[in-house]
Amino acid sequence: MTGSGFHVAVIDAPGLGDRPHTAHDEQEIAVMQRAMAAGEPVGPIVVRYNAHLAERAVPEWQATLDALQELPEIGAEGPVGSRSGSSPGTSAERSPLRPDVAVPASGSQPGAATAARG
Repeated sequence: MTGSGFHVAVIDAPGLGDRPHTAHDEQEIAVMQRAMAAGEPVGPIVVRYNAHLAERAVPEWQATLDALQELPEIGAEGPVGSRSGSSPGTSAERSPLRPDVAVPASGSQPGAATAARG
């Protein structure tokens, strides 16, 4: 990718990948699993939990983008973008809740040119 002028950085969302779940994560996952088992809607649970994840993830993304834009090969003037989501065999299979937090993260970053959800 760098040969084509692109640079890539990857950050797992809080509680995904190798990042441990917090007690709050475990509680929300259990609530959602109970709702699913009972045939109840899980949308409000997912929205609430994703908002909590965004509160944790956005500052991390902002710090990462700031640090990356300090690198001379990237710089503060060029466009940046982000993508949130999962690939087959990754976080979606390990966690019943899939956060989409890149949009608020990049939307709050002054140099963000684009954001996509997966």
